[in-house]
Amino acid sequence: MTIANLDLSSAVVLGAGLNGLGVIRSLSIGGVETFLVDSDTTKIAYRSKFAHKKVFKNINSPELIPELIKLGKVLDTDQFSDVGGNKPVLFLTEEASLNIVLQHRQQLEEHFTIPIAASDLILDLMDKAKFQQLAEQHHAPIPKSAVISKECDVRRELGDFPFPAALKPISKHKAYSRNFKKAYKITSLTELIERCRQIFSEIPGQEMILQQWIEGSDSNIYFCLQNIAPDGRLVSSFCGRKIRSWPTRVGGTASCTNATEHIEELTETTYKFFSDVGYHGIGGIEYKLDDNSGKLLMIEPTVGRTDLQHEITTLCGVRQLLEVFLLANNEEFTQTRQKDQSIVWYDPKPDQWAAEQSGIKGYPKDAKKYSAYFRWNDM
Repeated sequence: MTIANLDLSSAVVLGAGLNGLGVIRSLSIGGVETFLVDSDTTKIAYRSKFAHKKVFKNINSPELIPELIKLGKVLDTDQFSDVGGNKPVLFLTEEASLNIVLQHRQQLEEHFTIPIAASDLILDLMDKAKFQQLAEQHHAPIPKSAVISKECDVRRELGDFPFPAALKPISKHKAYSRNFKKAYKITSLTELIERCRQIFSEIPGQEMILQQWIEGSDSNIYFCLQNIAPDGRLVSSFCGRKIRSWPTRVGGTASCTNATEHIEELTETTYKFFSDVGYHGIGGIEYKLDDNSGKLLMIEPTVGRTDLQHEITTLCGVRQLLEVFLLANNEEFTQTRQKDQSIVWYDPKPDQWAAEQSGIKGYPKDAKKYSAYFRWNDM
């Protein structure tokens, strides 16, 4: 799946972190001319050969927009004025810059193809409370939850809530991320009241969601990443499983692998939900296999942007990011099937810390392992 002989646009990847590194690697397989944009030149993706590097003043503020438009105009003039080609395709890798782009989407779409769903739908799915409502409305498998704000009488309103539970912010922003964790495991009503007191005293306007805890280790966490065309057809689907998370129990992916054991259920459940709400583009839903019920329950979606786990789709032969680029250029392509061989993607330091803390070490037998950071072909 290469584009060497096609008159296609370039790609612009916003964000040079580990997520962005996976995106530029994935696009390079097809020979896509890619431009990487960030404000921090120390980020890991700037060390890779797989993109032209651009440095903007601040990609997480409205200052991003005029600089991005200027780049879009340059790419359009340099590459496509004589052939009438397509606009550069914009890939988003971080939630903060996604929010900025959504606010200025109409202006940016004069210069870029932005292959994501409707802005209002993306914002609803990013909001944990609204996602919960949509999941319940469409009868998706999701655990019980409750929204908490400073005005809530936690003791009275949540006295009967089943513990343990996971406490998370409804939406993420810098003030919260600087002071608090991505999620907390809460074991009692007393602990919940104290944690909420700490959060609301620091950030009075913060809203939180309390979600019933799903029993099981971090390796019980599955994810399904899909690419859905604007006409609603499922272009491709990939199913994977976490091996370890960092921080353990409530953190992000430290290592993951491809998974086939629940592939039909994950694929069908994810596609049904996305179809029910009218979502298209790349997106994914994380699930956890409940040790008590044996059911796969939804945790949260990733929408409007790439997921850190997207690179393992490429490593396993499902080239979703390249598909997105070709679809945006109205090009046909041959779909590829998820490999049966075990593939492992791991972030070295967090995976080491998670293994030491949890005591769960090792990888699937005979798996081919890829470090998230260190690849000789990046040089």
